[in-house]
Amino acid sequence: MNVFLHGKNIQDECISNIVSLGDFVFVSGQIGQGQTIEQQARTACEKLDGQLSLMDLEMRHIVKTTIYLKHLEDRATFLDVYKQFFEAPYPACTIIGVDHLPEDALVQIEAFALNTLRYENSMKDSHCAGCDGC
Repeated sequence: MNVFLHGKNIQDECISNIVSLGDFVFVSGQIGQGQTIEQQARTACEKLDGQLSLMDLEMRHIVKTTIYLKHLEDRATFLDVYKQFFEAPYPACTIIGVDHLPEDALVQIEAFALNTLRYENSMKDSHCAGCDGC
């Protein structure tokens, strides 16, 4: 048993959908659902967001995604949906074309995030009263 790794939402009896090691957070591939690439891109991003919420994190904590597309020609359409879930500066991203995905999905997204909540909270607490910030 890995006593340093903290997993949540275990599937298939041996795969955690999200794990953390210190401030590093890894999210397993989340597949899209629906008939079109737009629907599947949206549901995959929503699932990714849902996994992050299990650790009180948000999409803004993601620093790297890997996108698996069944059809690389769907790249532009996928990115139109993807950018609705992120703000600049966007996470680093790799898009890979694949022959098959689980449940015959058109897209799967995995992510690496950094839990900065401890740092964010300490910054809030460190500001002196009455100043405009450092």
